[in-house]
Formats: sequence, C-alpha cells, structure tokens
Amino acid sequence: DRRTLTSRRSKWARHARAMGPLVVGVLWAAVATAFPAAPAGPAFPAQEAPLASNARAHAAPPRGYEVLEQDGWAWAIPTGSESPHERLTSLIDERLSSMRLRLGRSGNMKPLVVRTPDRGAFRKVTVEFGGGDPDQWVAALAFPSSGIVVLDAQRLASQTLMRGEIVAHELAHVVLGEAGPNIPRWYHEGVAQWLAGERLEMEWVRLLARFASDDALYRFAELTHFPPESQRESSIFYAQCHLFVVHLNERFGEPVHARLLDQLTAGIPFDSAFEKATGQPLAEVENAWREALALKHTWWSFAVGGISFFQAVAMLAIVAFVVQRARRRRALARMTEREMGEVLDPRTYGAEVPMTEPGPVPFGGGPEPLGPDGESRSGPTDSRAG
Repeated sequence: DRRTLTSRRSKWARHARAMGPLVVGVLWAAVATAFPAAPAGPAFPAQEAPLASNARAHAAPPRGYEVLEQDGWAWAIPTGSESPHERLTSLIDERLSSMRLRLGRSGNMKPLVVRTPDRGAFRKVTVEFGGGDPDQWVAALAFPSSGIVVLDAQRLASQTLMRGEIVAHELAHVVLGEAGPNIPRWYHEGVAQWLAGERLEMEWVRLLARFASDDALYRFAELTHFPPESQRESSIFYAQCHLFVVHLNERFGEPVHARLLDQLTAGIPFDSAFEKATGQPLAEVENAWREALALKHTWWSFAVGGISFFQAVAMLAIVAFVVQRARRRRALARMTEREMGEVLDPRTYGAEVPMTEPGPVPFGGGPEPLGPDGESRSGPTDSRAG
C-alpha cells in the first residue's frame, strides 16, 4: 500500500544521506589521485653539503668568458654580459647540495656552469671542450670528468616547463662524475633522471613492458657507452635506464646508490661495486627485473595498472550506486503497478465480475492503436514511479 511505499522510500532516503559523505570523500580522493602533481625533484635539504677540503678548483672557462665565483661552484659567462638570473643561481645551489647529500658525496671538485647566449655559441663551446657537435634537440651538456655543464640559454628560454629538470639533470652528471670514470652510461642517465625529478610516463612503461615480453630490451652490458643514433632511440634508452633505477630504489632503497658510489670511488669496477652494494650480481637483478616487467604486458595489468587504490574504490562506489538505483527504480515501478492494479480491479471493493463471453468491441472503445515503436499514437504513458 502507499504507507509501505512511503516507508521504503524514506528508508532509501536515509541510506542515501548516510552514504553521501562517504561517496563524496571517495570521489574527492579519486580526483586528487587521478591528476597527481608533477614531481618537483628531490626535497631540498635545510643544510648544505660541504665541499671537501681537498676539492679541486673548477675547470678553466672557454675563451672569451669570465668567471663568477659562487659557493662551491662557478658561473662562466661571456665577458661583459649580464649576470645570470638570481633564480637560476639559487636553483643550482639547491640542487647541487641536495644531490650530494642524497648520494653521499662530499664534493671533491667545484663545477663550472657555462651559460652560452645562443645556439652558435653553445656548439662552439661544446666543441672546444671536446664534446663534438651536439644534436639539435640538446639544450644542455655535461662533462662529468671535468665538472663542466654547458647551457644553451636561448634553447632553455623556450623550455619553460622543463628548464629546471634539464639543468638538474646535467648537474647530476657532474655529481656522479665525482665518483670517478668507472660509471657506465646507462647508470649515469638513469640516476640523473631520478635526481632531477623527471616523470616517467605510463606510456613508456607499457612500451618497455612490451619490449621485455618480446625480449627486445637493451642489455645493460651493451649500454656501457651507448650512443643513441636518433631522438626516438635516445628516448627509449633514457626510459629504460630511468625505469631500472626506479626499480633499484624500490628493491634496495635509495641508499644503495651511496654505497655503490663509495665502491666506485675506491676504484672497484662497476659490476663488482654493484654486487657489493646490493648483494646480488647485476645480471641476476637485471633478469629478475626484465621478467617482472614482461608480466605487466597483459590486458589486465594495462587495464588497472594506472589506477590507484582510491580510484578503484571510487569506481566501485559509482558502479554500486548506479546498480542500486536501477534496482530501486524497478522495485518502485513494480509496487506502483501492483497498487494501480488493485485500484482498478473491481474485486478489490467487493464487486462481482460477470463471467461473460467476449463480445464485439464498440466503435470508439477498446485499446488505442500502437505505432511502429510500440507506443500509443495519442502519446506514451508511463506508470513507473521515480
């Protein structure tokens, strides 16, 4: 009856009001995790990493450049030009200190950061330092063994969103170079991307997982001094190095890099230093990583791989809400139809229904004709509630 219907509706309303805050909270958490903020790099420490007492002086500047001494490093700018922006100077100060602390480096040499005004000057200085002609997409280069970073100011000006990451990436190479020349290229690039706070997009993870399942990934033994021949090949190389360093952090913890660099500083070859720092040979760790990565190349992993816990809970809450609402509407429709049937049935009021044979339908009476869509031509009717 109507009282039962009203009671059930009130019950559903109470449930909806009780679940409302929970659903809103879950949806808010899902939205917050669905659009994470881009990583800003490692947290800057409050204290500074001191330079070693026996730190080497910075390298000599290129011809036509003057030196501006800083605390623990130096600028080299074209003679007579304006000083670099204070914000960039502060960024270099903070990143150098942060990286040295995270890697356990004392700073045994003073880096020289060369700011070139345009592309032509950038190429000229790079060749002067023995680096060859840089590729067109390169905006900065590092010479780790010499402690030199060369910046293309004109190209960096157009890289507004990535300028800090690019500079931090090259500074990381210089900090790693303080551990000596026995560091392979792949480790240099992987650690530099991690320290610079560069984001590894999910598309690259999926691509590398597919390569791993096809046994098409580079072997790190082949990447000791790997020279990328194209921008795409270079991007694949960088993504693989980055993902493996992230794996090392997750499996052994970030201090593994400080232990590894201590071994390298002592003159131990990289493979031996890696085994001492991790307790396992590099080939064994690499094979386990490749196998785990290949397992991600499944439709289920790709369906849920980018979904966080809060997003999954939110999706389940939404699905449950939609299903429950559909069930409620069907139940209310059945109750309404049953109630209307009782109202229209004469037996409900004690009247007798004559049992007569069906006769001809009077003109103008009977059911209305239906259209092609199965609805009344005079307009559809709907007895469902809600």
